[in-house]
Amino acid sequence: MIKRIVLPMLVVVFVIALTMVACAVTPWMYIDVASFVLVPIGPVLFMGLAFGWKAAGAAFSSAWTAGASRRQLESSARFFKGLRALIWSFGGLGSMIGFIAVLSNLTDRARVGPNLAVALVSVLYAALFDLLVALPFMVASTKRLAEAD
Repeated sequence: MIKRIVLPMLVVVFVIALTMVACAVTPWMYIDVASFVLVPIGPVLFMGLAFGWKAAGAAFSSAWTAGASRRQLESSARFFKGLRALIWSFGGLGSMIGFIAVLSNLTDRARVGPNLAVALVSVLYAALFDLLVALPFMVASTKRLAEAD
């Protein structure tokens, strides 16, 4: 079961690293604290508060655990479906905040670049967090749920 979750994550990391090498960019240019707080942390906090922290932890563990019940797998699949929707919602929110900041400061060229970076990095973080965390766990849960039938 671990390989169904970890191997897709490793493929994503490999493809991203290969793309960065091919484009000759440094990883530091993709670091934005505001976007990181908004996109990965915001949806996890939301789901933890909405589902309850114990149920959120159970959603992660039932994707790994071989003896998870059908009810646990259904709850896990619902959790990750909701998490994926929130990841993209928060990514879109960060993008809109960045674009609004760009448009409100078009005359200040020094602020256009950093504000545009927030807009784009928010969407990048949403894609990465979805591909590295939410999607592999959701696929593992739904696949195990289908096998339980």
